This record gives sequence, structure tokens and C-alpha cells, in this order.
Amino acid sequence: MDSHKLSREEVFKTVNDLFSHELSERKMAFEKLCLFPSDSEVDLVCEIIQTRGEKEGIYWLMRYLVGAATSYAHSRILSFANSGSEIVREEVCSAIARVNENKRVDLLLNLLNSQWTKQVSFAAEQLG
Repeated sequence: MDSHKLSREEVFKTVNDLFSHELSERKMAFEKLCLFPSDSEVDLVCEIIQTRGEKEGIYWLMRYLVGAATSYAHSRILSFANSGSEIVREEVCSAIARVNENKRVDLLLNLLNSQWTKQVSFAAEQLG
């Protein structure tokens, strides 16, 4: 799987393609980023998208973290759970809802410790 490892420059270019006006470019970029991501790639993608500061960036960030489908990427979703931004917190809940069911329970249990009432309620409702 390490043979897939993207160079730093490739990661920057691919993340920029996520914000392209061309749907096909966005789709290819997303698939490329999600194919066997290493923990360091996950961190780099998070850093690049956060630096952009665009509203649609949080959408792509959460979509990427779900799509990467690694335990590390899923743990990064939780790292945004206590953000001061309600938009970010809502995207976190939306992302957790899209995680594969057998991995979602751990994320929801962790979300129960959130300082934000909406997130705790979301987690409790999802857990039943």
C-alpha cells in the first residue's frame, strides 16, 4: 500500500483539484486521495484544506475523512468535534452518519463526550 504514497506536491495539486469547477476533476481527485491514504497524507490533506479556509472546504474535508476509511482518518473527524464553528460541528455529525456502521459506534461513543449539546443529542439518538 505504501507504493501509492503521494508526494507532497501531488497531494497539494490533488486537493486543489477538489475545488475545480469540473465535476470529473473533483471526482478523480477525491478517488485519488482516498486510495490507500497514509496517516501523513491524511494530516497533510487536513492541513491544506484548513488553510484554504473556504466554506466548502469543511465539506470536502469531512467527505475525504469518511472516504479514506481508515481508523486514523475517522479519528481526525472527532478532532473537529469541539470546533467553535457550528458549521464545522454540523459537518462532523453528518460525516459520522456516513461512516460504515461497524466503525460508527466508536465515533458516536466518543462524541457523547462533546461539550456541545447538539452533538451529544445527535450521538445519543444515533446510538438509540
